[in-house]
Amino acid sequence: MIEMNFRHMRVFYVVAKHLSYSRAAEELYVSQPAISQQVQELEKAVGSPLFYRQGKRISLTEAGRRVYEYAQRVLDQTEELEQTVRELDDATRGNLRLIASSSLGAYILPSSLALFRELYPAVEVSLQVSNSQQVAATMLQGGYHLGFVSMEMEVPGLQWQTLGTDELVIVAKNGHPSTRATVTLDELCDETLILRESGSGTRRSFELELERQGCKPRRVVEMGNTEAIKRAVAAGLGVSAISRRSLTEQELEASLGLVRVTGIDLRRPLGILTHKSVRLAPVALAFSAALQKASF
Repeated sequence: MIEMNFRHMRVFYVVAKHLSYSRAAEELYVSQPAISQQVQELEKAVGSPLFYRQGKRISLTEAGRRVYEYAQRVLDQTEELEQTVRELDDATRGNLRLIASSSLGAYILPSSLALFRELYPAVEVSLQVSNSQQVAATMLQGGYHLGFVSMEMEVPGLQWQTLGTDELVIVAKNGHPSTRATVTLDELCDETLILRESGSGTRRSFELELERQGCKPRRVVEMGNTEAIKRAVAAGLGVSAISRRSLTEQELEASLGLVRVTGIDLRRPLGILTHKSVRLAPVALAFSAALQKASF
């Protein structure tokens, strides 16, 4: 069994790279006799000469070439290990930039962010809330570590990863006739539907299901966020499809009622968008790990 240490390997590698003891001594900031001793100890451990010596010139033996190849791999892996350890340390500080669709940003991610803050109190977190289409466009421009969207997306240059699932529910004003009995999809489409703007994952998921069922809404009112939609529904302006997670028990008791619709499937995936060609930053990896502890 060959016994050698890392210092022997590094000194030999530098000598072999330059084919010069003197240049190796300069690079490693040690004396030339010390370099020669390290190489001799490695040759003793290997049991074979590693260099041909012709006056002041040296060249690698066959054994030397083999050891050089292994030394290069060992040193590269050591550098990767050092980088990994540094990254683990870097994850405890720095800035984490997130962008998320409204449902995720307002109703789902906050609890995970609170857990992350407990684990990494020195990390500064910023969260921009937009719609899913804008999240994807912004991620392509760069500047954000992770993008969270409420519909599955295939975007050139971006990687989709499933985070969990969500379900949309139909809501109407408490006391609305549709809250007291199951309605058909055609009856739903006869109502005034209050929906998010184009580009919203919530709206697109709902519209895809209507298209699948061959149903086209007669009247649509657009609003820019879920809270405005809930207030409009509570005022009797129409009905809407919103994330179940955006509803509170107080709202269901006081102002909003659930509408049961036959033959409709409003489940949808939640996901993360990342750059395909950009290595994920340590702080983003740490947040991804924290997400695994959350329930989606």
